[in-house]
Amino acid sequence: SRNTMLTARYKFGESVTVHAAHARNKNVFDVESKDSLLGLTLALPVGTLLMSYIDHDDESSLRQDARQAAVAYLYPLSRRTDLYTAYGHINNRNGAAFRVGTATDSGTGTTGFNLGVRHVF
Repeated sequence: SRNTMLTARYKFGESVTVHAAHARNKNVFDVESKDSLLGLTLALPVGTLLMSYIDHDDESSLRQDARQAAVAYLYPLSRRTDLYTAYGHINNRNGAAFRVGTATDSGTGTTGFNLGVRHVF
């Protein structure tokens, strides 16, 4: 298998950051796909708003494409602690089976909602 990714980030002033990524993938069966990400981080007067859009282009004969959109908000409690909430939804096409998950859970559906506390040590 082979994966090649190009990423970029550009900060406009102190409050807006744009993120972009593009990946070309080939699995062990020589099936190729492409993934593209566009993200935006906005520093608000109180907190941070994050948004992202991901497009998966399956180049196999099945064309199992998917698109994901997500939005999140971080509310600072202190310099190292935030409350957060996030929502994401995946639109699968032609039988694609992508799921919304986390670092510890592979997920079971195409929509996810999170609430939590983040502390940086």
